[in-house]
Amino acid sequence: MTLPNNSSVTAAQGNLPAASGGLSTALAKTQAFYLSELTASFNKSELVIDAEQRACIVSAISAMMAECKKQGITVKDVDQSNLLGILGQIALLRINLTAVPAQGYIIIRNKKQGDVWTKVFEFSIMSDGHDALARKFGVGVKKIYPFWAVREGDGFTYPAFTGIEISPPSWSPKGYTAKVVRVVYPVEYEDGSVVYYIAERDGVTANLQAHIINNTKMSKDLTNKQKDEIRDKIAGMDIAAMLADPTLAGYISPAYKDPHSREAMIVRKMRNNALKQIPLDFGSAYAADAYREADDEYFQAPAPSPEDVLDADFETKAGKEPPQISATSSMLTASQTIGKPQPEEIPTAQQAPQETPKKRPF
Repeated sequence: MTLPNNSSVTAAQGNLPAASGGLSTALAKTQAFYLSELTASFNKSELVIDAEQRACIVSAISAMMAECKKQGITVKDVDQSNLLGILGQIALLRINLTAVPAQGYIIIRNKKQGDVWTKVFEFSIMSDGHDALARKFGVGVKKIYPFWAVREGDGFTYPAFTGIEISPPSWSPKGYTAKVVRVVYPVEYEDGSVVYYIAERDGVTANLQAHIINNTKMSKDLTNKQKDEIRDKIAGMDIAAMLADPTLAGYISPAYKDPHSREAMIVRKMRNNALKQIPLDFGSAYAADAYREADDEYFQAPAPSPEDVLDADFETKAGKEPPQISATSSMLTASQTIGKPQPEEIPTAQQAPQETPKKRPF
């Protein structure tokens, strides 16, 4: 993310108040400084920061300072355009990092920019954050009911379809200690319909693969060839195999690896996969862009190549059935097919949609 005026970045790095007068005073000064910087950036794009967004920004700055303290650095040591960009994302999405349960998290990573490695903040949305986004921005959503955590051994039947009529799924819990094999979110819409969004445990395989690939990209010690080899290696592995492979341990977070947190992490990912099926309308191109950047597993379906389009056009004129080219063909919705999500990919520059760039507020 970039600010409208690069001088703001320089100013932010040079004029940040010194951490004097105690921790609470330093925190207050830092929060006031970045609030002022971000407000100025938003104003240039005729956007106004309201009270809810202000509270989200303040909580995010507190989280950033806490992460810096863990690493023995200050916020001055982190890329400032990246910092302000993340605060802008959090404001636009109204994600509160101090909410209970947490709606997102912030960590510090090393990122190579040109030939130089620099420290950057990384912000990602957690399952309760996706829940909050679906409630606020879900298209036609009236109510999201508590999710079902279906475990091994539970009685469960999938929805049945007769034409456009749907018989709802059923769930009969048999216990609360077995591992969760699927998550179901009942969602009521304003027209009175209810859709059951289902995500399977096997679908988390793609999440873990994306997690590993993302971490290898941040590694200083791997060559591009080694990164490609890891990507090829995990392509055919399931969750258990990846977690058991010692050569992958360095690229998997403790939340996945540690036995006491592994199950909770897998459930969170299943919740995310179910909630991401709900169409969202942010009412703002800026907010939609912020969502895509904040979602570390966002998948943008590749646009068809010019050759595919020309072939389709030629075959249509020749009286043949053209190949189906659809940007949404790999998406899963409860009203179409109930199954595991398609494998997610890390977006590349070639996959970016061909749109006219919009001026960003931060």
